[in-house]
Amino acid sequence: MPNKCLNIVLLVLLCLLAMNGYAQSHDNKSAPPQPNIQLKSWLQKQGDIANAPYTELQAQVNQPITLFVEVSTPRWFTAGTQVSLPEIANVIVQKPSQLAVNYAEKRAGSTWSVQLWEIHLYPQQEGHFVVPPLRVQAQVSVQSRGNVQREMYTKPLKFNAQLPTGLLSQSSAWINSPQVEIAQKWQQSSAELKAGDAITRTVTITADNTLAMLLPPIFNRKHDLASDHYQLYSQPIKLLDAQHRHQFQAQRTEQQVYVLQHGGEVTLPEYSILWWNSRTQQLEKLQVEARTFKVAHTLTSWMNYYKNSIAILLLFLIGFSMLIIAMRRFYKTRPLPLFWQFSQVLYRGDSGEIRAALYAHLRRCSGELQMSKLSSASQWQIVAKQIQTQPISFVQGWLVWCKIALMRRRTIGQIGMQKALPELDNINRCY
Repeated sequence: MPNKCLNIVLLVLLCLLAMNGYAQSHDNKSAPPQPNIQLKSWLQKQGDIANAPYTELQAQVNQPITLFVEVSTPRWFTAGTQVSLPEIANVIVQKPSQLAVNYAEKRAGSTWSVQLWEIHLYPQQEGHFVVPPLRVQAQVSVQSRGNVQREMYTKPLKFNAQLPTGLLSQSSAWINSPQVEIAQKWQQSSAELKAGDAITRTVTITADNTLAMLLPPIFNRKHDLASDHYQLYSQPIKLLDAQHRHQFQAQRTEQQVYVLQHGGEVTLPEYSILWWNSRTQQLEKLQVEARTFKVAHTLTSWMNYYKNSIAILLLFLIGFSMLIIAMRRFYKTRPLPLFWQFSQVLYRGDSGEIRAALYAHLRRCSGELQMSKLSSASQWQIVAKQIQTQPISFVQGWLVWCKIALMRRRTIGQIGMQKALPELDNINRCY
């Protein structure tokens, strides 16, 4: 009886082993064949030789770096290949085109179908960066006239980014491009500008091998708002990215409207933008030129522009008028000042009255009765002689009047300053 049970157990084990072998052979026959697909990826910066692989690429900040993903097979692709985009901190990843570059090439006597994908990376700051593995899904044909899909991952890639020159800092606003152009356009609301009119200023920057979002601002908002000659209105910024023959071109357009507030000359400011020329490896400065406009005043703008000067002039006229009125009241019962009386005599132009007034002034100032005795200077002697023989003009009369008053002051000063040793004058004359 025990032998019978043992035989039954052995029989069951043999049946199980037979069934397992049949299942494995059936699975091997039904499993789809693995397709022959090769995956390769590398980094390449602008200006490098095509298909130049790097273990760790050296690049510049804001310089485009191209991530190439190549998928190839000796069969043919039967569906669209999907490549995931990397996520890297402080790196802008540009979404690739929906279509890859498809071509065929010979490898060891066989024809291979190749798909080449390009993903552009733009590092935003200095540092060490790692491109993580990318998931690639491809579907190709097999010999059994079927299609097989395969999922693969690229190898991680590394690159370093640095500023191209020490003249730039991380906070600087600049452009990294081999070619940059600036265009400026002006538009006036009227041919002859006057206060209240508007000037529209449009500036467009066009750069190759970069993104529009990487182009720095053109206008300086703080500088513009500080002006009192105009009111500033900024229009929305326009960004445009285009591709021409595998070359990317970025464009940034900014527009400002200046509403003129006053007449006169108004100068709209200039601006400058730093440009690292990646073709010549030099730092350049792009200028947005200023422009001066002549603006005519309106009555309202003229009053508003000169309001401070007008207020000062009115206050001066009111004060001067009040002074004249007060002087007229004061001298209504009193004799007029001597200089005023002399000016009236000069205005009448009577040489006799002028001489009489000058001699009276001479007598009051110095006590002398003759002009020639006021001073022994030769010039004064000539003037004293001309007063006696020639007509006296308005200007000449005032000059003689002032000279008499000036000589009087000098005489008073000499009288007040007596010499301590007057005998020295006699000694000096001897020697």
